[in-house]
Amino acid sequence: MAVPTQSDPTKVMGRRVLAALIDAALVIIPAVMLVTASMEYLPEDRLDRSGEQFCDDFLEDQGGFCFDMTDVDERVYFSDTINVGATAMFWGANLAMLVVLQGLTGWTIGKLITGLRVVGEDGRAPGLGKALLRWVLWVLDGFPYVLPLVGGIVALTTVGHRRVGDMAAKTFVVDRGAMGSPI
Repeated sequence: MAVPTQSDPTKVMGRRVLAALIDAALVIIPAVMLVTASMEYLPEDRLDRSGEQFCDDFLEDQGGFCFDMTDVDERVYFSDTINVGATAMFWGANLAMLVVLQGLTGWTIGKLITGLRVVGEDGRAPGLGKALLRWVLWVLDGFPYVLPLVGGIVALTTVGHRRVGDMAAKTFVVDRGAMGSPI
């Protein structure tokens, strides 16, 4: 009689990447919408010089943000202030989802959709302290920040498929069926 082999509950890298993309979209899209909603624009026909030159002059004189979109919609978008609401929403949503929600339940919205959970070595939700440590260590794992190579490479090459934040916090990302069982 053959003994069934135990599958590795941490072999979930594809779903883990998808969950991270969903979570990022849930935070970034509203923040971008808030930033762009507060920007002013000038149609190219109202500029006395090219959009690129307008942005160069604006940034030199005013600071802030300026985007030359004349090749897309014939406008230049600009703002001389930092949108505090968008910044607060971005960091608040990150903290709420990746620390509070994940720490108390073991899931974020992306992980819930993809059937994943973050657990401690005992198989339970990690708690706020461990979730905070995982979140802070995204500074290392997310490098070079456009494509998080450090976290991805570390997770692909370590036992338990753990990124630096997981190793420091002693957590694992597992299939939801493994939650409650010690890893």
